[in-house]
Amino acid sequence: MARAFRKVTQKDIARKAGVSQVSVSLALRNDPSLPQATKERILKIVEDMGYRPDPMLQSLTAYRIQNQEHQFQGTLAWVTNHDDPQGWNEGDLYPAYFRGASQQAEKLGYKLEPFWLADPDLSSKRASSILYSRNIQGLIINPSPANQSELQLDWNQFSVVSLGYTTVKPKFHLVAPRHFGGVTQCFEKLQSYGYQRIG
Repeated sequence: MARAFRKVTQKDIARKAGVSQVSVSLALRNDPSLPQATKERILKIVEDMGYRPDPMLQSLTAYRIQNQEHQFQGTLAWVTNHDDPQGWNEGDLYPAYFRGASQQAEKLGYKLEPFWLADPDLSSKRASSILYSRNIQGLIINPSPANQSELQLDWNQFSVVSLGYTTVKPKFHLVAPRHFGGVTQCFEKLQSYGYQRIG
């Protein structure tokens, strides 16, 4: 009778590497908290032992993370630089950005609140002090109404991500649509389906 094939598990990898199963999980997720040398050694063992993640287990884990209730972590600021406090809330685009960011923040236990940085009565020092006193350490920069925008805050106190390319100074990590790349990918996909005259 044929011997049943036994799948290699993370526990097997951990035992072989002489580390905890948590370390194996961190290595597989390329987590930066794990020393690079340890990560490389674990991944080498993963390859040698032929480990393959269980897709059903991964789906279950993702589902549990997505649906679990997160405890309140804190407040994030939606930083705007329009001429008036509600200028960003006009039209369809920026409000949609805000709704999406708010929903994602809420899933992770955060609340997102608008913060008007262009208030003429508010100095950059005072604005930084207000944010800091409210224990707001994460900022999302809404696109500025003008290109080549420069914002003033004590940025060393905050984790920041910018939406779009309008804020040129300081330079932040940013999120932006890739219009040209998206169109190119669309054309390539259509060509792969056999279409030749794409309008």
